[in-house]
Amino acid sequence: MFPKDGKSFLNFISGHSEPFCCYLLFLLLSSQEWQDVFLMIQREKTTIFTDAKESNTVYDLKKIIEGITKKPPEDQRLFKDGEVLEDTKTLADSGLTSNKAKAQDPAPLGLTFRKEGILKSLRSRILYHIQIRQSYQML
Repeated sequence: MFPKDGKSFLNFISGHSEPFCCYLLFLLLSSQEWQDVFLMIQREKTTIFTDAKESNTVYDLKKIIEGITKKPPEDQRLFKDGEVLEDTKTLADSGLTSNKAKAQDPAPLGLTFRKEGILKSLRSRILYHIQIRQSYQML
């Protein structure tokens, strides 16, 4: 609909009235790719306030969180209203829009991390119990 290059665009708007140009600028700035969502991400006693674009994926948000927590996206789980957010969905598709997640009222999300070394911990417990049994058998 609008010219893509800068000169053609300037020629396009120069032939229109100032109210039209203001309206056009409003439409451009309020397009979906410009909309920020404001988020309050909570994990135990930690709260992270951040913003992202509606068009970002949940995985993109996890990359932002990685920069703060140093935990990779694969080890993170984000929750909204008790439901796990899918990495491939956009924030808008997950119900996080600029209408619902404003700066003065950010959308709350829950965050959990994958427990590190769960299998290692189980293995060490099993080995510990085996050693205890063997030591009792020796007595």
